[in-house]
Amino acid sequence: MKTFKRMKMFLAVVSLAVCFMGFTNAFGATVTVTSPNGGETWAAGTPNAITYTSDIIGNVRITLLKGGVQYSLIVGNIPNNGTFNWLIPVNMAAGTDFTVKVASCTDPTVFDVSDASFSITGGAGSVINVTAPNGGETWTAGTSNTITWTSDVTGNVKISLLKNGVQFSLVALSVANSGTFTWLIPAGLAQGTDYTVKISSVANPAINDVSDANFTINAGGGTTLTITSPNGGETWAAGTNNTITWTSDIVGNVRITLLKGGLQCALIASMVPNTGTFNWLTPATIISGTEYTVKISSCTNPLIGDVSDADFTINGVAPTTITVTAPNGGETWTAGTYNNITWTSDVIGNIKIVLLKGGIQYSLIAFSIPNTGSFNWRIPAGILPGTDYTVKIMKNSNPLINDVSDANFSIVAGGGTSITVIAPNGGESLTVGTTNNITWTSNILGNVRIVLLKGGIQVRLIASGTPNDGTHNWLIPPFVIPGTDYKIRISSCLNPAISDVSDLDFLIIAADNATPGTPENSALKDATSADELTAPVLKLYPNPATDRLNIVADRSMSNVRLMNTTGQTVYSSSPDSKQVTLNLAGFNSGIYFVRIETEGVITTHKIVLK
Repeated sequence: MKTFKRMKMFLAVVSLAVCFMGFTNAFGATVTVTSPNGGETWAAGTPNAITYTSDIIGNVRITLLKGGVQYSLIVGNIPNNGTFNWLIPVNMAAGTDFTVKVASCTDPTVFDVSDASFSITGGAGSVINVTAPNGGETWTAGTSNTITWTSDVTGNVKISLLKNGVQFSLVALSVANSGTFTWLIPAGLAQGTDYTVKISSVANPAINDVSDANFTINAGGGTTLTITSPNGGETWAAGTNNTITWTSDIVGNVRITLLKGGLQCALIASMVPNTGTFNWLTPATIISGTEYTVKISSCTNPLIGDVSDADFTINGVAPTTITVTAPNGGETWTAGTYNNITWTSDVIGNIKIVLLKGGIQYSLIAFSIPNTGSFNWRIPAGILPGTDYTVKIMKNSNPLINDVSDANFSIVAGGGTSITVIAPNGGESLTVGTTNNITWTSNILGNVRIVLLKGGIQVRLIASGTPNDGTHNWLIPPFVIPGTDYKIRISSCLNPAISDVSDLDFLIIAADNATPGTPENSALKDATSADELTAPVLKLYPNPATDRLNIVADRSMSNVRLMNTTGQTVYSSSPDSKQVTLNLAGFNSGIYFVRIETEGVITTHKIVLK
């Protein structure tokens, strides 16, 4: 009997030990990444084994970090077998600051990160080299020329033409990566010496190359045009036929204009064959003068042209006079107010009034009004302020009879001159997907325009014309890229020269990173780590979509929202299901964003609707 009791006690102790050992294994507390663990170089587009050791029970989650910040989810939930074969996406951006994080799905506080950074090189090749044009070439508009390059990338390439380093035109959107492309340069392409070619991978535009130096494009079909008559000293009579002649090696039609005192005063022919001769019936009403010249230019490339070497004379009708008396120099008029334009003349018939700025026509004040000597002009409220304005008054039936203000007058902005941005004005942190107040003060009239700047460059129009009430509620769209160098610019719609920009940069942060390590959802602010909210495994198909979009998740979706590119919600649902189908019939084609909430984790996905 005692032996039996001792045996029972022994078995109880053994059972307790086994139970204790099982408890320890079930709640193991270590994960150790063994590869990549620092110094490796992996290539995009190739499979590579991620390995680790652990004493935990249950599945693991693997994420890719860049510069210590989560960059992408490699896999959300896999068996804890110590290895995962990762096929690196072919379009993965190259970098030297990648690490891998392996975490327990059961307890995300149990994780490990690579001890040091490893590198990812461009996939399926990472090099493109432009070989022609690569600097110094001279090509001619209207001719075919061969663009060449070398590369080790796979897939099609895009070819762009740059002028002074800025994209000027698209040569080819997507062509075979054969290393050669025959380009027929448009005949009307502007000539210049500052062209380069850029070739980039369609799959990964970050892989690209630009010509090492500028090349030249000359005007097509010749480059010279020379007027031979009238070329100075001739005397022609109004009402008679006179022959204009020229020589040229250009291709295409020409345009002929008459100049008086170096300024265009009449169009002789807008488009005539380039035969070298044109029979001009000089109008019988043309005003006599000794300072006429003719200008002939290519219709294909207006930069190619010529003007008579010296003045010739036209004997026509005796000139009559118009004299501008106000504004005639030194006046200061205010935008938005009425002011009297006055003149004297002995002409008969209606007159035309135009506003000049810097001697060039800026706007039409009156097209055909009675020649009364006075016109009450309401200056537009949004006119650009300036000190170089003049007024030109001419006879409607004969624009050669005209006069211009003797000197410049000034136009100043009306209805206030200042806008001051109050918020965001520097240092604020705004979160993607939240609504924020943009505020300002001003003394101007009319609506204002609000734009978002990043690094001093406009990246988004917030409001094209919102009431100037000092406040605007801005819902930051889900696709705005987080950054630290944002500013707001507010300008007058009537006078864009009146504007203000945030004094300093403010931050825009991702919705799931409002405070580093804190979930976006306010109901979950007490969570101790963002890693405790594991990202869902989602599948959205087909994409591009036509009339339906299927969404499948590994957990229940509490909210699904479809937004357009302005951030406006066009569809919302609370399916409480792992699978949902969106009926897209009736929606316009274009780009949309699907915002999905699953157990407090919010993700946004881009789709294309055909």
